[in-house]
Amino acid sequence: MRNAAKTTKHFLGGFWRGLRNQGTGFSLSSHRAWSWRAARDLWRGLREWCGDAAYERYLRSAVTRSSSCRTLTPAEFYVEQLNRRYSKPNRCC
Repeated sequence: MRNAAKTTKHFLGGFWRGLRNQGTGFSLSSHRAWSWRAARDLWRGLREWCGDAAYERYLRSAVTRSSSCRTLTPAEFYVEQLNRRYSKPNRCC
């Protein structure tokens, strides 16, 4: 029984070493990096969905526009967004 456990442990250790050394990409560091990228992308998507990243997007687009326009402060941008959203009647009937 002891030899079977030792053989299994030896086999599994070699299996994991083989995966790591064969370049299959299954190592702890690559998994950690993938997890961080996935979490970062999820967080960015959530911020875009709820509108929290709207000011950053506005600043990125302001760089490409002409410099004659003054960029809004975050407070001014928020008020402008509210005015734009609620200035038009929004009714179902």
